[in-house]
Amino acid sequence: AKDARVRAVIPEGVKRAYYLDLFSFLKNQLYSPRVPSGKSAIELLARTLEPILDTSAAPLMAQVGGNEQRFLVLLAALDWLFRSYEKEKEQNGYIDFDDQKLHAYELLGESETVRSAVQSSYDRVIVDEFQDLNELDFRLILQVAELATLLVVGDDDQAIYGFRGTSPRY
Repeated sequence: AKDARVRAVIPEGVKRAYYLDLFSFLKNQLYSPRVPSGKSAIELLARTLEPILDTSAAPLMAQVGGNEQRFLVLLAALDWLFRSYEKEKEQNGYIDFDDQKLHAYELLGESETVRSAVQSSYDRVIVDEFQDLNELDFRLILQVAELATLLVVGDDDQAIYGFRGTSPRY
């Protein structure tokens, strides 16, 4: 039943790579597949997608046509697809590139022991191409460098990775 509702709202012509890029964007904006599913997860997903609704998410939004109920079904379908993708990876013992950062960020946030060990390992943290950071990159660096001197180098005129959620605001 869930599959039929997902298929009804997810466009057929969108390639798999699109969803992988979308899931990457979600992780890099701190939308974790480990957040319990439900209404609060759907609300968080809506807020996370808001900046890209008119751009990267436009192929999906075309299916919604301004209908709020259909938008909620779309969000539930995307959440289901995202969690299915994560479950499949986990069952096969895989992680993707963004998992490397997200798992580290979550572990540092959850474990005082790990956080203390990592933070006490560095006197200085240097980050080049700082203009290419997204929310996850930024927060991970702040966690690691909390007790260190942080030096960043970046040029906001070279910020070209907006589709990944990067922003010169960091």
